[in-house]
Amino acid sequence: MHTTAGIGLLLGLAAAVSAFATAALLLRRTYRRSRWTAVASVALTVFAWGFAQRPYLLPTSLTVADGAGATHTLWWLVIVTVVAIVLIGPALVLLYWMDTHGELESLTDADTQAGRAPGDIR
Repeated sequence: MHTTAGIGLLLGLAAAVSAFATAALLLRRTYRRSRWTAVASVALTVFAWGFAQRPYLLPTSLTVADGAGATHTLWWLVIVTVVAIVLIGPALVLLYWMDTHGELESLTDADTQAGRAPGDIR
């Protein structure tokens, strides 16, 4: 039986503190700050789980080193990711800029109802 220790335990405790902070902020109706603590709680929980499993991907049977892909495959993954960021990143930045500066047309009722099928509930 394995016990959580080290950084996994530390991150788990930080996730618990963040969850309690979220609850306290919600009780005080401080919604903007509670969003941040809720995100932190979820992220810390995921990282705590990952570090608690270390060095295994599957407990007692598959380590991270054994589960890693071939070096050649990992390099192609890096190349494809970089190419995707270079090609798609500027388009997303432009789309965000156009949306925040009012350059896009507003949706009309006809636009939002175009995909409805007969019998859809409003």
